[in-house]
Amino acid sequence: MKKVVAIVLTIAMCLLMFACGANKLSPKERLNDEVEAYIFDNFRITLDGYTSEPVNVDIASASEMSENKWAVIGTYTVKINKEIMSAKFGLVATYNEAEDKFIFSQEKFDEFK
Repeated sequence: MKKVVAIVLTIAMCLLMFACGANKLSPKERLNDEVEAYIFDNFRITLDGYTSEPVNVDIASASEMSENKWAVIGTYTVKINKEIMSAKFGLVATYNEAEDKFIFSQEKFDEFK
């Protein structure tokens, strides 16, 4: 009986693994999360000796420039020494299919206020 249960559970786990692989998100569906992670990881400001902490990335638009390439516009909000500041930003996000990752370029930020 234990062997039968073990086999059934093994088959069920294998089916679940294959089912999850079929639901891979497209680059367009991943874009917002990838932009947020990139900005959170790479952009900080310093004010009066304090370094900002990321709070939010709000993407206002992502316009497709060509296949797997988007112009992204949004607002980046940070917390710095108990103060919340935001700046508008723009960047270009290009999806590299061979490496299954995004490459970001032409980042521009307005002044944080």
